[in-house]
Amino acid sequence: MNLPRGWDFLTMDEIGEVQAGRQRSPHLNKGNMLPYLRVANVQNGWIDFADVKEMPFTDKEVATYQLEPGDILLSEGQSLELVGRPAMYNGEMDLCCFQNTLVRLRTKRHSSDFVLQLCKYLFDQGAFQRIAKKTTSIAHLGVSRFAGLSAPVPPLSEQRKIADILTTWDVALDKLDALARARERHKKALTQQLLTGKRRLNGFLGAWKKVQLSDLAENIADQNKGRMGTKSLYAVTKAEGMIPMRDHVKGESFERCKRVETDWFAYNPMRINIGSIARWKGKQPVMVSGDYIVFRCLPNLLEPAYLDHLRRSWMWQSFVTRGGNGSVRVRIYFDDLAEFTFRCPPIEEQRQIATILDIADQELALLRAQRAAVEQQKRGLMQRLLTGRLRVKT
Repeated sequence: MNLPRGWDFLTMDEIGEVQAGRQRSPHLNKGNMLPYLRVANVQNGWIDFADVKEMPFTDKEVATYQLEPGDILLSEGQSLELVGRPAMYNGEMDLCCFQNTLVRLRTKRHSSDFVLQLCKYLFDQGAFQRIAKKTTSIAHLGVSRFAGLSAPVPPLSEQRKIADILTTWDVALDKLDALARARERHKKALTQQLLTGKRRLNGFLGAWKKVQLSDLAENIADQNKGRMGTKSLYAVTKAEGMIPMRDHVKGESFERCKRVETDWFAYNPMRINIGSIARWKGKQPVMVSGDYIVFRCLPNLLEPAYLDHLRRSWMWQSFVTRGGNGSVRVRIYFDDLAEFTFRCPPIEEQRQIATILDIADQELALLRAQRAAVEQQKRGLMQRLLTGRLRVKT
């Protein structure tokens, strides 16, 4: 890689002082109790001070492990995809140290804001993951491996300008995150009010009835038996809903697969208590495993979109968790699910409530898409700025 004039490849220990954190041990109990940061506190680009622990530090240890404004902390021991996640300490606490699940980089003659952006870039590019030592459940960045990692570094004046530009993008991302959190809180409050009847919509005065799911929905066990061929086989996940199944399935298993039509629900009876249930919103019927449970709402009694919001509520989750006793291995069949009891509004009010909550979901989805687009643009700009392909005037 050819660098612009004035740039140079520097190792991390040439950029600054690399220091491992203080070991946490019950045998090390001398000194004064002081707060310290650990891997759980270091998020991607920011530090969470909501749960800061304490342990004893001697005066000598304080001199070594005390944090200063501008110190960059990176996760040393973490899952592989999160190892090396960086954030900067800005002096938020009067006196704070750090544990050995973190590595500290204290810059010498370089801009700490630039070095933070450089570490974010290396993290996004997988540089820390590539040098990490992997075990069965955790990956370690390694102080010496991190110290010897090299990266392109421009002159100080250009560092500061690059940091200013990229920090502006970070501020924009932080504002979008704050807006998304506010929208999520509003949606949660709105859901609680509307699904419990604490807030009624204008024009609706009809009483809500206490019902069981079995009163308003029915189990469907319509097997494929060759009618739908061997295509359109789907699985249900908590994060993505119904998605095409990628795993290999033997031909004869398609006979048992169950049909799922628009607005029907499907779930794995062994995984519903961790949220793996989904409503099919596609226009064409699809199939799911014959081991899945498929059910539908009875027309003009229960609106599928309303149930879709209800099954994401605390009421549903509490019922399913109790039914599964917290274990992913407990099977919850439709007869079990059918006992879910809730207060249900008339069908037209269900539809209006579902429409309002759908709009709230759409607004959140648009906000998240906007955030993802801004982040993607920032990453592209970061790559050009931090490799010297795009120069800035200083």
